[in-house]
Amino acid sequence: MKDLRRHSEDLISIAPFRPVYGDRVFLYDLFSKVLDRSGTLFVRARRPNDYVGSFLEELVKGIPKENIFIIEEDGFGVSFWSSSGRSSDSLDNIVKLWYIYEQPVFLFSSFKDNIINNKKKLLSNTLSWNDLLALVPGYIVYRGIEEEVLWIGKSKEYSFDGLF
Repeated sequence: MKDLRRHSEDLISIAPFRPVYGDRVFLYDLFSKVLDRSGTLFVRARRPNDYVGSFLEELVKGIPKENIFIIEEDGFGVSFWSSSGRSSDSLDNIVKLWYIYEQPVFLFSSFKDNIINNKKKLLSNTLSWNDLLALVPGYIVYRGIEEEVLWIGKSKEYSFDGLF
C-alpha cells in the first residue's frame, strides 16, 4: 500500500516506491497523465546506478540533437527536453531513467520556451523544486535523498486532481 502525503498545497510524496512491476506501471500512468496536461518534458538525471551506455544510445536516437542539453562522459548525467514523449516507447524510456539514475528530475510544462530560455539555470544542481517551477511552471517529479520516495510538486497554475 502506498503512503501518499500532502506536504503543502503544491507538494506530495509517495512511498514506498520500488523497482517492481506495480510501481513501474504507476509511474508510467503518472507520466502519461502529466504529459497530457503539459505537453513538454525536461529531464535532468545524474548518478547512474549502473552502466547506461547502450540505453543512452537508444534514447538519444529518438531525440533531435538541438533538444539534448548535455550527456556527460560515461553517462554520469543526461539532460534534454522533448515535446513528443507520448509514445509508449518514450514513456517506457522515461520510466527507465527514473530507475537507472539516483537523482532524476522530470519537469513537465506547457511552457516550452521557458525551458529553452532557462537552459543554464535548469542544469544547475543548486535550485530547489520550487525554484525550478518558478522558472518553468508545471509539474515536477523527482527523487530526493530518500531512495524509495517519489516527490511531486506543481506550480499554482496546475492541479493534482485526477493524477492519482
